[in-house]
Amino acid sequence: MLEKNELLEHITEKLAYAQPDWERIMGRLSQNYKYQGREPHVGNVVGEACEIHVRLALERICCEFSENVEFDPIKHQRYVGVDVLMAIDELPVVFEVKSTDQFYHEISRGKVEGLRKYISAHFGVMNYGYVLVAPRDAIIDNNPKQQEFRKNGGIMIPLYATREQFKADVMTHLEIVSKIKQM
Repeated sequence: MLEKNELLEHITEKLAYAQPDWERIMGRLSQNYKYQGREPHVGNVVGEACEIHVRLALERICCEFSENVEFDPIKHQRYVGVDVLMAIDELPVVFEVKSTDQFYHEISRGKVEGLRKYISAHFGVMNYGYVLVAPRDAIIDNNPKQQEFRKNGGIMIPLYATREQFKADVMTHLEIVSKIKQM
């Protein structure tokens, strides 16, 4: 079973209504692509924008709980397959962020158990929290796989928008950034 605590539930309730800070999201996207020296692919940009949005929203939400929340608690290590790793009231919590409805691998029993082994190796505990953030229209109450994930203690949080709306928002802001750079 996955674990929750009161602070995690409070944070995720606020996350469901967090609006994007497009200026900061676009700034980070620009830095990422400039630093990596690669041309962006639309699908990748939308996915990265979604991950950046969630990270920035979590940082804003958690600033009032700074002594009970730690971002990136395993220093000097990249977490393979984990978008955000936090310790919330000492509970390790994995946030997986998806900008599409293609996330069933992320909530599968195999993925949950693989993450449990990873958490156990680094934190010395078996229990952890697992939050999936996905577009509003991708979270379906009567979907059996999603029901099982929630029944086992997983938390599913909707983005502020549907898949298409989020993609349109990203594309609009990319166009604005592109025009500003041309000036």
